[in-house]
Amino acid sequence: MRVLVPAMGSVNTPLLAFNRGVIAPQALARVDLDRMPFSAETQRNWLPSRLGSMSLRPGWQYLGGTENNETTYNIDFIFSRTDAVIIQFTSTKIRFWVNDALVTNTDGSIKELTHTYGSHIHGLSYVQSANVIYLACPHHKPKQLNRWLSDNKLWALEDYDNQDGPFGLINTTATTITPSGLTGNVTLTASSSLFSQEQVGALFRLESSGQTVSDSVAAENTFTDDIRITGVGSSRGFAVTVSGSFSGTVTLQRSITAPGDWTDVETYTGGISKTFNDGLDNQIVHYRIGIKSGQYTSGTASLQLTFGGGSAVGVARITAYTSATSVSAEVLDSLGSTGATDLWYEGMWSDKKGYPSAVALYGGRLWWAGKQYWYGSVSDDYTSFNPDTEGASGPIIRQIGYGPVDSIEWLIPLERLLAGTAGGVVSARSTSFDEPLTPTNFQMKTPDSQGCDASDAVVIDDRGVYIHGSQQRVMELSFDYTKMAYTSADLTALIPGVLSAGVKRLLVQRQPDTRVHAIMNDGKVWVLVTDPIEEVLAWIEADTDGEVEDGLVLPGTGEDSVYYTVKRGTNRCFEKWALETECENGTVNKSQDSFVTFANTQTVSTPHIPNGTEVVAWADGKDIGKFTVASAQVDLGKTYTTGSLGLPYDSWYKSSKLAYAAQQGTALTQSKRVSSLGLILHKTHAQGIQYGTDPDYLYSLPLTEDGQDVDPDKIWDHYDAEAFPVGSQWDSDTRLYLKAAAPRSATVLAAMLRVETNG
Repeated sequence: MRVLVPAMGSVNTPLLAFNRGVIAPQALARVDLDRMPFSAETQRNWLPSRLGSMSLRPGWQYLGGTENNETTYNIDFIFSRTDAVIIQFTSTKIRFWVNDALVTNTDGSIKELTHTYGSHIHGLSYVQSANVIYLACPHHKPKQLNRWLSDNKLWALEDYDNQDGPFGLINTTATTITPSGLTGNVTLTASSSLFSQEQVGALFRLESSGQTVSDSVAAENTFTDDIRITGVGSSRGFAVTVSGSFSGTVTLQRSITAPGDWTDVETYTGGISKTFNDGLDNQIVHYRIGIKSGQYTSGTASLQLTFGGGSAVGVARITAYTSATSVSAEVLDSLGSTGATDLWYEGMWSDKKGYPSAVALYGGRLWWAGKQYWYGSVSDDYTSFNPDTEGASGPIIRQIGYGPVDSIEWLIPLERLLAGTAGGVVSARSTSFDEPLTPTNFQMKTPDSQGCDASDAVVIDDRGVYIHGSQQRVMELSFDYTKMAYTSADLTALIPGVLSAGVKRLLVQRQPDTRVHAIMNDGKVWVLVTDPIEEVLAWIEADTDGEVEDGLVLPGTGEDSVYYTVKRGTNRCFEKWALETECENGTVNKSQDSFVTFANTQTVSTPHIPNGTEVVAWADGKDIGKFTVASAQVDLGKTYTTGSLGLPYDSWYKSSKLAYAAQQGTALTQSKRVSSLGLILHKTHAQGIQYGTDPDYLYSLPLTEDGQDVDPDKIWDHYDAEAFPVGSQWDSDTRLYLKAAAPRSATVLAAMLRVETNG
């Protein structure tokens, strides 16, 4: 309720920074907090900087539509700052954007690949290593997207090439598996029901008693796999068999202790079947047989080595399901015997057992995670999980085994490898801080017991930022060197309820400031400007006439490139934030949404904007007014040299409570008014700012300065005129409102308020 009372107290109040962002309504009475005077109840489309100013956010340029007008999931490929690609997934297709244009084939058609992720694309986790992107999705087998040519015209989406694991524990049942052969395509027969259709693609590792290797050799420099000979006396004897019709010399070779240093033992020029014993008691010796370079003439030699001692391990991948006891398989690593064996291991990834939901690179290993497991590849070999790799380089497979961890949502590599689960964050650590993770040096700690959302976490230097399991909070992980452990903090503690629509994806922009773009389920975007050193933590709303569904950030020089997929009416538009330096009221001023640029024309084509839509335009250094789209174009009335045209948007700032000028105590509940206002502005249109204490009655900047008229199209490079009166009425909850509207850019450096109270 407003009352007219005489002024009894007054104070000049400076608002020197606008980088504290929005604070929730339930916290507005906390005038005891140092940040409150510079916080706002509303800060929409006013983009703050870490230095304290705020500007009308840049416009968004229309680049094109999406494939078949579908929703997208955008991921980045960054080979270098000058070689970056946006990879855009829709439900069935993958397209590639370079330099803000779709990549085309040599015939001019759009370069695209087909995939089968369907509606699961928003569950993708990805990591890049050189020209390969590894993709994890809990509903699909791991994939790798390979770039073969640097001109981006040759890409291939393939299954992740793991051929030696990861495997589960050894079989403990009486069921045996019998292979029909040692190499090539074989049949695996189980002694009891074992197989299902969901195991097609699964790996099986078979260990046999005795060792047999064989090959049909029809070329030089071709050898069988090796057998491993141990024991003493006659137990070291093994069978050598050479048959077939061929012309050439076959050589038996050996390597002491480990395969690799091969020396010749015997040669054969025709068929032979014999037992060979090297007499090297108590030594480990590896043997192989084949044809050396220069010693093959013609035909095919069938070669085989058979040793009754020791064991051999081979790997096969199921290719087709026949019955519960029979499947077809491709041998990836030669099997040791065609006899039945109960020493077998099933691969941990299949339609039956599930697939990894997250992937990351850390400590020289490629890490996958899913269900309750971490899977670290062999050190410096991203496609190997060979359990026979000895020592610290061996693969790492660990089960979390506690809490609600049915799904590991993400992995991020910080000082330690962190996994987000339904029950919280789990940290993988070695016994000492600087030691690498190894098969025997791997521990798990839980620095955060709050659940995590499935969307990928993001990295800001040594910090990790992720979406809380409720989707209504954004959390940060940082390393506490005093505790030598990670701790979590709620980045949304001052805005409870503001993100109630739910966050579905986070993007990180580093230049010109560090910003986290939180894309919401309702199509809005909340942007966090953060700088721990300057203690900046400012949330503002970025709003547009449409729904932002997805986005991406690519690194840039001076300013990063921010991209959004925006649903505007029935059209899905792929759009890019203009640079801030392009939105300073110059010859070009890209402060419109879904804008297009034009040059030397009177008519601008706008096929993505519905007919009857009102647009705004800036051309040749000034705001040229509003226009209406007709016949998918806009007639500007005359020819302009250069400009941009797009949808209008505005910015709103509503200050926190102005609890100033009290003679006793606080002015929080006292009637007050703002009697005058001074603004310090930068790169601001002469009519680019409106101000007031009532959102329904705002005033424009004065068009007279020092008794002189001001050109209404003038651009103030710097503005700090004397304070001007504000038509404010007495109210116990007086606020300051500032508004700007596209295409007239505005930057506010500071505001000086004269606040009067009645006591």
